[in-house]
Amino acid sequence: MATFFVVPVQLVSVFSDWNFMPTPVRIAGIAAGIVGDLIFLAAVLTMKNNWRAGIPAQDKTEFVSGGIYRYSRNPAFLGFDLMYMGILLMYFNWLLVLFTVWACVMLHIQMSAARTY
Repeated sequence: MATFFVVPVQLVSVFSDWNFMPTPVRIAGIAAGIVGDLIFLAAVLTMKNNWRAGIPAQDKTEFVSGGIYRYSRNPAFLGFDLMYMGILLMYFNWLLVLFTVWACVMLHIQMSAARTY
């Protein structure tokens, strides 16, 4: 739900050019967003068909420990965090701060909950 609601706020911020950050910070946001995209892409390409989200427990997938998963157990979430933070730096406003923090916290709660299964 958080991921669903953060996107419209991001779009409004982008299309209205609603921001309070100087150009160097906005450029850092672009860099963070690009790095986030690349990390997410590496996670998807490495994971291939072994995603576990919403897959019944009886369906077996392989444990992936190579590629980017050598360095992080949740690189897709790291990629999302960097993408969200990049947009926040590019179009900083308090409404976007609220929704970005909410989305990031919810992603990390989801990660923690997934570890218990």
